[in-house]
Amino acid sequence: MDLKTSMKASSFVVSQDWSRRYSQNDHRAWATLLKNTQRLSLQKSCALYLQGSNLIEFDSHTIPDFEILSAKLSQLNGWEVIAVNGYLPDELFFELIANKKFPTSCEIRSLAESTFQEYPDLFHDIYGHVPLLVYPAVTNLLLSCATSILKALKLGRHDLAKRISALYWFTIEMGLVKESEQIRVYGGAIASSEKEVTFVTEDDSPNLIKFNLRRVMRTEYNMLDLQETYFVIDSFD
Repeated sequence: MDLKTSMKASSFVVSQDWSRRYSQNDHRAWATLLKNTQRLSLQKSCALYLQGSNLIEFDSHTIPDFEILSAKLSQLNGWEVIAVNGYLPDELFFELIANKKFPTSCEIRSLAESTFQEYPDLFHDIYGHVPLLVYPAVTNLLLSCATSILKALKLGRHDLAKRISALYWFTIEMGLVKESEQIRVYGGAIASSEKEVTFVTEDDSPNLIKFNLRRVMRTEYNMLDLQETYFVIDSFD
């Protein structure tokens, strides 16, 4: 990470302070979310996600310690999670990604918000994304999106950065894959939301469209609500 990025990151990167930050209610929220969402994931998530989840081995009772989690991720695929405070500016988010550091919120949603969370929280970042960070097929796409967005921003091409961001959104966050003639979830925002998992796999209202790069990159999206359109890949290859 260069000096400029380090200076910008210093305002947002924090210590998770695992032993002191979390109350018993926080750990109870994690345990409840994990139990309920894992049950749904076994039915609706793709094989790669489930395999990655088994490799990570989430503790069923306590919020993950980011240092321990990073050590495991680094051993598996050279990535780490990095604790951040609040919602990051896009440029900083993708600069961290480009350095194989996945920004992760320290805060966990309340159980009252358990089925759908508008803004990323710890459960979204860890449960939704970390299981696929063990696979180069996924992290190579992450790196490609991040470096391309940063290059576009440097050139003043915000229109192009927006189109590449749509690619990131409809794959890493909202991606679906067809397995054994069934629609399965791999996007982190869906995987961490009971409401959205059920919506995309059981409701008739969303448009499920075969993945087409040009169409994906010109499709508008809403970060704060369920989507009208989702894109389905045939395989991770």
